[in-house]
Amino acid sequence: MTPEMTIWLINSVFVVTSYFFIYPIFVKDDRAKLLKFDIGISLLAFMISWKLYANTGIEFDLIFFKTDWFWFSLITYLIAEMIAFRGYLKMYQV
Repeated sequence: MTPEMTIWLINSVFVVTSYFFIYPIFVKDDRAKLLKFDIGISLLAFMISWKLYANTGIEFDLIFFKTDWFWFSLITYLIAEMIAFRGYLKMYQV
């Protein structure tokens, strides 16, 4: 599996797990809790990416440019997060 696919998979697993399982049980429509949980869960995803790719020198391809693991992880996480976040806001009318 390519490094890009590995980070996409890590980010996807964390976003899907949080928005479909964790947030509906523990957060529901509380914005403050949503922010706290979201920061914690996204930090876990970044820590796993950091453990796998920090100081390896691997370049990640973001279609128009190449970047390091941090920026690739951050940008792809934000893309997945925005999609799930919009759906969650509609569902729970937060």
